[in-house]
Amino acid sequence: MGHEEGWTQIPAYRADRRWAGGGGGMLAGGASPTQAASDRPVPVTSFSYTSETGHDLGKGAAEKFRDPAVPITIGGTTERVQMTVEVPDRTWRIRLQAPTGETLRPGVFRNAEATPPLGRAPGLDLSASTSGCSEVYGQFTINQFATDESGAVTLLDASFTHRCGAADGPALKGVVKYRALPLSFAYSSDEGDWVGKGTSGTYRGATSLFSVSSWGVQTVFHVKGNRSSWSVMLMAPQGETLQAGRTYQAGSGGDALATLNFSGNGRACNGPEGEFTVHRLIKDENARVTGLWVTFTQRCQDSTAESSGTVRYYA
Repeated sequence: MGHEEGWTQIPAYRADRRWAGGGGGMLAGGASPTQAASDRPVPVTSFSYTSETGHDLGKGAAEKFRDPAVPITIGGTTERVQMTVEVPDRTWRIRLQAPTGETLRPGVFRNAEATPPLGRAPGLDLSASTSGCSEVYGQFTINQFATDESGAVTLLDASFTHRCGAADGPALKGVVKYRALPLSFAYSSDEGDWVGKGTSGTYRGATSLFSVSSWGVQTVFHVKGNRSSWSVMLMAPQGETLQAGRTYQAGSGGDALATLNFSGNGRACNGPEGEFTVHRLIKDENARVTGLWVTFTQRCQDSTAESSGTVRYYA
């Protein structure tokens, strides 16, 4: 797969300074990585992959490249996108294309073919300098994707599986990020936990919708997807506000305790207790939460069974 006319390459540092995600809204900011405050997340632009022995391009290797140490550019439209990674000994190009008549969006694109695809298949191409593959079998998943008003790509968070020549051929699995911030929720629970019921799960933008609401002293994170709906409600101890970098003990035993309530699918604790750590907390000029990174552990009253989780909402 070679470079084609019509593909405008955008260096990572020249991207539009807006981020949008899989249904979670938008986080605005204008700081470059060198200007960003220490409590602000830095958008990631990177390409990483692992490959099985016998894959024509990966040859069993695993590598990770991150801008600006390795120059990474992106170009494209709402229909197709190409990332170019300039490694010293070769140039990687990754191309994702929506099926005919569709646009790229958060979701899973299966049965991908080499571009341009035949029929209504999505397109997936991978090349290393002059080496490529004419017959591709694969799929890709987009967790976050956005363009600016002109249609230029400003955000990409995607993963893909690429096989060359046969549907059961050796696989190369890759992840591409362009000015991406974390957006996910993961949890696990003990067998006797009332809320989690012994289940675990991970939710990303391809399948799930995320939101954060804050009013007064309460901050509530919501995620919906994979036939489930979960909420994590947080409050600082009485008279305080949540602060990044702090671990809070949660319960109902006094004013010195914070409040934690992990609930979902119609189940909630009576008198939940546990602890949570606010790793990062970002607010706008109106004190509304726009970025949140929290880990938590919760037990229902009179129970030793636990549920635990990690919230990453643009932070």
